[in-house]
Amino acid sequence: LRGHVGPVWSAEVDWDSQRALSWSFVDNKLRLWNFREEGGDATELEASPGAEGCVSPWSGGVEVDWERQRAVSWCSSKLRVWDLERGCLLQELVGHGLPTTCAALQR
Repeated sequence: LRGHVGPVWSAEVDWDSQRALSWSFVDNKLRLWNFREEGGDATELEASPGAEGCVSPWSGGVEVDWERQRAVSWCSSKLRVWDLERGCLLQELVGHGLPTTCAALQR
């Protein structure tokens, strides 16, 4: 699977639906991959629109709830909640003064 311009730092895979969500701190993009499509078709989501990117790879990542089709991505101090079914941003969570290093979804 090709698409990110730099190393992938975080990825979540759902083998049942044959999909994956990956994040690269270099291009600051999320890619929603569909393994059913030949060549691994991907939808691109901008992890932090308008931002200069993450300060380091450990200040960003992605966590997915495949059953609910929701994801949380984080980059520096911003967290974003995504609707994976529609491929759109639902909400931006701001408030941390320092970079976020991890997040978890209650399943």
